[in-house]
Amino acid sequence: MGLHENAWSGIDILVFGATPTLPMRLELALGKVSPANEVRVTSFEKYEDAYDYCKDKSSVGLIFILENCGNSPFSGVFSQLSGHYEARGWPCFGVLLHEGEESFSGLRFVKRESRIIDYISTDSILAPDRCFESLTSIWTRFITSFESHLIPIPLQESILSVASEAGAAESNAFLRRVSMALSANLNISWVESIALAWAPMIRAVNRHTPSVLAPHVTLKEICLLAGPAEQIITDLDRLMEHSGSLCSRIFSMASYLERLRNEGRLENGLLELSSKMKPGAPALLKAVVRQQSAILEIQRSLESGFDKSVSLVRVA
Repeated sequence: MGLHENAWSGIDILVFGATPTLPMRLELALGKVSPANEVRVTSFEKYEDAYDYCKDKSSVGLIFILENCGNSPFSGVFSQLSGHYEARGWPCFGVLLHEGEESFSGLRFVKRESRIIDYISTDSILAPDRCFESLTSIWTRFITSFESHLIPIPLQESILSVASEAGAAESNAFLRRVSMALSANLNISWVESIALAWAPMIRAVNRHTPSVLAPHVTLKEICLLAGPAEQIITDLDRLMEHSGSLCSRIFSMASYLERLRNEGRLENGLLELSSKMKPGAPALLKAVVRQQSAILEIQRSLESGFDKSVSLVRVA
């Protein structure tokens, strides 16, 4: 995850530092491991150029920043470069890069600055055998951190409490876990990943006590990426012809599987879906077949009484 075409949708990525040629080499390494996102990554060695770029674009939501920022402290540079994106109302996150050893100032900065989601060596990006894993981890941390910003722990507790009161805890847990399993290797964006994770609970709360969500317009809008409630398709024939967004199709498929689970037909339904596999089959159908064992394990864990709740999001 984090490397496909839509992973960083709507976000540009900046690499900045004063070590000669290093920002460019990091940019090239990121582009090589994720060619689909190469156009999103830009590097600078001069602060003025980086500042003007962030100001003009207003879309730089992730900054790889070297500890070596020349005459300026990296903490101040990050604060200034991130401000342009944050003027839009969404947080900008950063990855602090050291060139060999972690420093005391770097560790102290990471501890106090929640927007810094990782502190790694430049070799973690430059080494071809490590870059893929590093970028995947950063994508996951980016989503988790944005989630925590969008839905602070007290709000998460309120949402989960109301959703549980609505009697949908088991269904929500199944929908969330199956949606995330199906989307694991599909071309969804970071924000669609959040939509799939929270749509089940947000729908339950909206039906039971909509006033809880009244102030949280952005959260509700994000969760609508999974499709309006009235457009969720649980009929297999219609589902196979569904032409909506990939995110909404994933959630509709999870909802279809949830219906089968409630009817006691999940295993047979998965076998029926497997029988529809043929050359050129949709990626979502392939994902269902690939995740059959995981989906049945989710069902078994719920039936055994384990994991019927949805864990609160924690920063990775």
